[in-house]
Amino acid sequence: MSGQNVRRLGGYRTASRGNAAVGFTLVELLVVIGIIALLVSILLPALNKARDSANRVSCASNVRQLAMMTLIYATDNRGILMPLGDSSRAGYNGHYRYAIFSWANQYLRVPDQGASADPEVNIRTNIQMNTPRVFICPSAETRTQYDRIGYSYWTGSLAPRGPSAITGVYQPFVMKVTALNAASKKAAQNGKVIGVSPALWADRCVNTNGNSNTGNRNETGHWDMKKNRPAGGNVANLDGSTIWLPYGTVVTLRDAYVPNAGFIGGEIQYPFNAIFVQPDTVGGINKAAGKGVVMGGSGHTNVGAIFGGY
Repeated sequence: MSGQNVRRLGGYRTASRGNAAVGFTLVELLVVIGIIALLVSILLPALNKARDSANRVSCASNVRQLAMMTLIYATDNRGILMPLGDSSRAGYNGHYRYAIFSWANQYLRVPDQGASADPEVNIRTNIQMNTPRVFICPSAETRTQYDRIGYSYWTGSLAPRGPSAITGVYQPFVMKVTALNAASKKAAQNGKVIGVSPALWADRCVNTNGNSNTGNRNETGHWDMKKNRPAGGNVANLDGSTIWLPYGTVVTLRDAYVPNAGFIGGEIQYPFNAIFVQPDTVGGINKAAGKGVVMGGSGHTNVGAIFGGY
């Protein structure tokens, strides 16, 4: 402009005539806002994906540690895996069953000191209120206290607290590492032998049929926000390997979390390589009609046919 020296200082234009400061124009502000919004829309999905990937890696480390501590327990106890607990849904529910307290105290250093005279009650309280990070999936919703362990212990021995309501006698089951490994070569899933190392610990996974007792998103570590269903989960196997299994919608899938056909609640998904003897409400072999079986994926068979003597 004639007679006017216009220059830029910082974000403002200054004119020598009258020393008047002129701010950004509305068009310029809208352009800047548009550029920022575009950058956010481009970067946010990438950042979310990176965060999810990091959480999966951290989660895999958690289930691997739990599996290693479980195998160390077995080494210290003549190759016998620790008990599942007293739940017809096996290890899935994740409640702090008494069967897991001594293990948590000895191998995860959960203290047994507290307000109660009963050390087991103190261990339970300490897990609930000061939950070890190894029990919490980093992708799960944050809670002030954890009424359930964030991961599922999928197989183990059965140590009943009392006699079976059906048979009137105690129905224990000793699950040895060697027997479980051999079972993977016998247990069938949809007519096919499992053929891979059985699952020990895994992410909790509840499908969209979840009820008020088990929930779905709040009981699932990895949730797919776009599809509004579980994404899958990490699984630590008997051989020490850790794998990611995606969510599956049909029972015939392999290499996936599969529906369980109602054996332990229709909303619960479990790893296709989960093999366990279903306990009853007192923690012994479930002898109810159609139960007391080994679960391999969505299949089932007689306990005696896999382990003998039952």
